Amino acid sequence: MPREISNVIFSENDLVEDVKNAVFSILGLEKEEVCCDISIFGQSISSQKRQRSLLQLSIKSNTTIEARLRWI
Repeated sequence: MPREISNVIFSENDLVEDVKNAVFSILGLEKEEVCCDISIFGQSISSQKRQRSLLQLSIKSNTTIEARLRWI
């Protein structure tokens, strides 16, 4: 069942990886337990692009970032 986590604010200099880490932190999960897939505008963000900032990826404010977790 999808769970919405709202009111989390990131700056344009935050990396996509920071978003993933915030999801783990908010849900109290360890990186070894789950895999987190990040999607923006319905497109999956590759592991290479996760080291880019939101600004570098032209992500504007008020953009919904979807994180899907898969248990390992």
